[in-house]
Amino acid sequence: MADSFKDVTVTHDRDNCIGCGMCALLCPKYWSMNPEDGKSDLKGSQKGKQLEHRKVGYEDAEENQAAADACPVDVIKVQ
Repeated sequence: MADSFKDVTVTHDRDNCIGCGMCALLCPKYWSMNPEDGKSDLKGSQKGKQLEHRKVGYEDAEENQAAADACPVDVIKVQ
């Protein structure tokens, strides 16, 4: 996992999300389920062409890493 004293970037490949909901369950501060398409949303993220991303503080890196580890299609990265 990322260095424990630095902010990290969380990246979400939303196009390939299957909407299992584990991220929202494990880390509701940063993740929610979109009622329109059933996929997860990374709250407060910047949307790119294919990925959404945002910086989080080191204190929230562990929860986001748990969400990434639980994702069955590996569309969440914490770096």
